[in-house]
Amino acid sequence: MPKVIQPKRTRRPANNTTFRESLGLSTLKADLHRFNLLRDFLRAQVRKHFDYTVPYQSQTAERMASFETEVTSAQPQLYASDWRRAQTRAYVESYYHNERSRVRRAGQSDDGVKGTMQTPSAGNEDSSESDGSQVDELAGDTTAHPTDEPSSLPTPPATPPLGTSAVRRFLRSCQPSLEHLLPFFMRLGIRTRSELAGVMRWPAYRRDAWLRELRREEEWAEFGLTRVQIQALSLAFVFSDEVVAICGASGE
Repeated sequence: MPKVIQPKRTRRPANNTTFRESLGLSTLKADLHRFNLLRDFLRAQVRKHFDYTVPYQSQTAERMASFETEVTSAQPQLYASDWRRAQTRAYVESYYHNERSRVRRAGQSDDGVKGTMQTPSAGNEDSSESDGSQVDELAGDTTAHPTDEPSSLPTPPATPPLGTSAVRRFLRSCQPSLEHLLPFFMRLGIRTRSELAGVMRWPAYRRDAWLRELRREEEWAEFGLTRVQIQALSLAFVFSDEVVAICGASGE
């Protein structure tokens, strides 16, 4: 019988490894895939709800409540106990701190380009398509008691969700076409027209720095992003027909 990884309850710096272990997930391929889905979901919710102009501790109560409500709705286990809630909050705070610092450094290094950091917002459009609908609920023991039963987590659906047509059109409009990167955008949490519009409204220097960072991060190596593809995405976020349509619809 394979060894079951029990949730660890020690206080350690919040990162991908410690958060995964706190959920009782191993380094087996299936567990890593499920963790990646959950991690990407949380990051997408941070980008959707948080105000990047202020530190984590200065987020408004309304923003935090909205964030936790949406996460709890999709992944109730993450807040099923005081300990699990603390682990989730620590991971989210650590990710937000690192992401905000990276964005600020990118802004300071940009040649004279200044802009207010913004958070992509899903707005009201496609409100029925919650990010959490594509993330399978992680089953996990919220106590420290050992168990002989292995974790039985459902396998995520392989088919793309409905409502991705705008993202597909955007990727198809890139030169060269990057339609094959639709699964990549889904994992990033960019599935709907409104989520695409949120990223489009980021300051250009922040968006370009984010795209370059994605290419360097090992967790996205499976998609084999190239310099040409990153440049194509950077240009498409400004000039593609889908972006023009979004700007026209919003009056920008």
